[in-house]
Amino acid sequence: LGFKIVEEVTGKKGTVENPVLVTEDERAEIHRLYAERNNDPIEKPKEEIVPDVAKKIEKELEEFKIQSAMAQAEIYEKLESDKLAVMTALAETYEANLGGK
Repeated sequence: LGFKIVEEVTGKKGTVENPVLVTEDERAEIHRLYAERNNDPIEKPKEEIVPDVAKKIEKELEEFKIQSAMAQAEIYEKLESDKLAVMTALAETYEANLGGK
């Protein structure tokens, strides 16, 4: 199949011992015809997907900051709630002690 296509594109008959020299355009045409006739998929250049690592890290850092701030707020609220409970209990105890005298 390859020799027939080379002969068709260049008009020259080649052999293993005596190959035909082809130009880049002829080479591209030979590859295209060979892929069509051999039922090979034509390879398209692959686009490399390069993840932007800096953006990913920046996004993760922002998420961490938000989660950290939320956790700190929860802890602060709990401490304030506990402080209020202790102050209330202390005040009640103080009043009970004064009232008992």
